[in-house]
Order: sequence, then C-alpha cells, then structure tokens
Amino acid sequence: RRCNCCGIELRLRPLHSLVMVAFHLANSGMDGETLFGVIACLSCLLALGANPDLPEKISPGQLFGEGDISESDTGFTGECSHVDLSATDLALQISEDHEITIRTWPEERRVGWESFVAILEFACEERDQELFNMAEASRYRADKLYKGESWPEGTSTEQTIEEFCDD
Repeated sequence: RRCNCCGIELRLRPLHSLVMVAFHLANSGMDGETLFGVIACLSCLLALGANPDLPEKISPGQLFGEGDISESDTGFTGECSHVDLSATDLALQISEDHEITIRTWPEERRVGWESFVAILEFACEERDQELFNMAEASRYRADKLYKGESWPEGTSTEQTIEEFCDD
C-alpha cells in the first residue's frame, strides 16, 4: 500500500502485524477465544529482540478500511493520513479508537487484549530501563577513566552495569 496523498510506502512491521491479528482475533474470534496464542507469539518475538517501540509509517484508518485506499484517475488523492507509530502506540490507539467495540467483547477476549497491550507496554518500559542502565554504566565507566582509575580489559557492559548498581 501507498499513501493516497504523497505516495510513500505504508507497511507493517512484524509486531504491528501481530497487533492487527490480535485485534481481529478478539473482535471476530470464536467463542472461547482468549488470545493466548497471539500472546505466546508476542512473547517469543519480544524474547528474540523485536522492538515494540520501533516506529513505522502507517495509516490506522486505512488498516480498518476507513477512507479511500485506491488511487483516482488523476493520481493520489486526499490528505496524508499516515503517522509514525510503534506497535505499542498502535495497540494503544486501537484501544482508544475502538473502546466502545472492545467493551462489547466477552470478558476473556477483553482480558486477552488488555494483557496483550500491557505486555507491549511493559516491554517498552523494560527496554527503556535497559538503555538507561547502559547509558549510566557508560557514564560510570567514563568517570572512572577520567579519574585515572584503571578498567579491566575485556569488561562487558553487563559487568559495568552490575558494578555500577553495586556502588
């Protein structure tokens, strides 16, 4: 797909796609759907390093069939509707935009969706904390070097973080 206005390619990353699958399973799934399978897939992708905070240019309205997604005879039409959204932001926006629909779902689907979104949010917080710890460890290491203290060769960032946390 391309933006109707500027022609930029609109595509979903794997986690964005999984958000859409989770929503559609919750919205159109069979009785007893809990989203357990899609949550398991999410957990695996996150464990393998997928970044839930990585933005992509997408058009949420077009994902849900809102607006004109075809080109007219004269070229691109309308206004740009794409935005940079991470998978987490997409899930949060869907929760907000489709709140009324979500309230009509059976409890197990609502709980599954809310759990799915909470896992994405938690993964972003954990990733932010990890990046913060790495930055702090680098500053700690630089401070030690600045003070003329030696630093054992081959010390990893993880070891630096552990020493920083111990101090």
